[in-house]
Amino acid sequence: MGKGRSRTSNDNSNYHADRDTELLDDRPQPVGIYGWRKRCLYGFILLLVILTVLNLALLVWMLRVLNFNWDGIKNVKFTEDGMRTEGQVEFLDSLYTENIQSLQVNYGQKGFNSTEKKQSTALKIDSSRGVYIRARNEDNNITNHFVIANKTVSSRCELFEIKNSKGQTKLSVSNNGVKFGNMDVTFTGSSKVNFTGSIATPNVRGPVSEPLRVEAISTQLRVVGDEGVYVTAPAGKILIKSANQLSLIANKNMYLQAKDYYIKKPRVSSPQSGTPYTGTVYELCICESGRLFLSQPNSDCKATDTICQ
Repeated sequence: MGKGRSRTSNDNSNYHADRDTELLDDRPQPVGIYGWRKRCLYGFILLLVILTVLNLALLVWMLRVLNFNWDGIKNVKFTEDGMRTEGQVEFLDSLYTENIQSLQVNYGQKGFNSTEKKQSTALKIDSSRGVYIRARNEDNNITNHFVIANKTVSSRCELFEIKNSKGQTKLSVSNNGVKFGNMDVTFTGSSKVNFTGSIATPNVRGPVSEPLRVEAISTQLRVVGDEGVYVTAPAGKILIKSANQLSLIANKNMYLQAKDYYIKKPRVSSPQSGTPYTGTVYELCICESGRLFLSQPNSDCKATDTICQ
């Protein structure tokens, strides 16, 4: 009997516990994130909002500074034919292009956009560290190199030519040498022009107010003309100097035409026989070797033993 009652009380307690659990399960349960997870989520959302606002502000600032528009960026406009710039444009790196052409501005009677008259503006290329223009071949090797530096202009190529408006070559520089066209070449200034080989020219003329000086410092100077050599100085003097010998050779005739002839410092022959001559007038004599000397008048050009050596 006692055992039966105790079993009954346990069954009742379990029944009440199950009923209480069912009642609690029937109550509405809250759904969501609570506690530290909720605070982290709100903090992450706030950070995303701040980054989005900063990105939008930075994008608006870039658009404002670069002056973006529907045609391009500020003074740079992109067209179907390429890119057009108005004003000054700076390139911080290399520029690869097929054609660079100055801007053509229309000036017509019907308005600014009229196509009746076109005037090209000047194309200016400015650089504080020099302008380098290079040309490459199909193998991407540099064939021509043109440099405009601070104080020099240099070109490295196989052939350099300067032509006039008619297309005639006035100056040509290649591995074969320097060739001048049909033009007068004038060298001015105090610098010298050195030639290491022969020069073929019909005329060598000096400046109007300065003398013309042709010299060979360490070698000989040879002037050859198949039909003659004509040297003239209408307003000055002609001076020929030689450190060793001076030879005048003519196949036929040689003419000397002047008002006066002067031969300075010739050797004087004074033979021992007779009284020494103390006058100032001599006769001009010539040795078989061509050497000139002075002798006493009426002496039949008597020479000493060493005068003709």
